[in-house]
Amino acid sequence: DNRTLPKRPVSLARDGRELPCACDYIVEKAERAEGLTIVAIGPMTSVGLAFAKAPHIAGRVRVVLMGGQTDKAFPEWNIQCDPEAAAIVFASGAPITMVGLDVTNRCTFTMEDIAAIKAADNPRARHLSHMLDDFLDRFGFMPVLHDPLAMSVLLWDDLLTFEDKLIRVETAGAFTRGVTVDASWGHTERNARVAVDVKPEAFKCRLLERLTR
Repeated sequence: DNRTLPKRPVSLARDGRELPCACDYIVEKAERAEGLTIVAIGPMTSVGLAFAKAPHIAGRVRVVLMGGQTDKAFPEWNIQCDPEAAAIVFASGAPITMVGLDVTNRCTFTMEDIAAIKAADNPRARHLSHMLDDFLDRFGFMPVLHDPLAMSVLLWDDLLTFEDKLIRVETAGAFTRGVTVDASWGHTERNARVAVDVKPEAFKCRLLERLTR
């Protein structure tokens, strides 16, 4: 199909050994264990490379991703970082659950939520409290729960409403590169289960219960 895989940057361990590509790790795990779930909360580079190198693993892998949006015509960061990889993933045939800005932007911590975390006496709450302080000092706005909401799909599928859609990734547009396009109209094909609604308060309640208990 005339695709050329980019030469990957070399990553080194502390002792100087060259580390394997994450894409090879994905392929290895997928070939060993059917039913692998990948929760992708960053650019799709490693997942896209894995599918490009070993297309046969698509039937053995489920992808849950935080990325994209379909209600606005501008790109989301994770997809924009590597639209080509995202396009490969959406075209792979693997079962995909997409949790994008359409729903994640509705899930934001409040000062009351942060106070509840600070009041909890457990190691994870204390660690998160320090992280939240750093976040607020650096950015000055309340943290949006993008990645936690995507990961919550593995625990609480009932908090989100999904629709099956045909998602295409724009890779060439001068102004729209990285946009995830809902191309469902006029097509029967569907390639992603897309979150279109969320229960924000119920999600935060369950998340805080896990963090503070």
